[in-house]
Amino acid sequence: MGKLREQMKGDLELKGMSPHTQEIYLRQVNQFARHHGRSPRQLGE
Repeated sequence: MGKLREQMKGDLELKGMSPHTQEIYLRQVNQFARHHGRSPRQLGE
C-alpha cells in the first residue's frame, strides 16, 4: 500500500489537513484493507 499511501498523504496535505488528521485517515484505510484482506485499490471507490 506504499504508493497509494503516499498519494493519499499528499492529497490530504494539499487539502490542508493537520498531520494528526492525516494519520487517522491513513490508519483507517489500513484497517479497512486488513478487514477485507485486500488493497484499497482492489476494493474500488
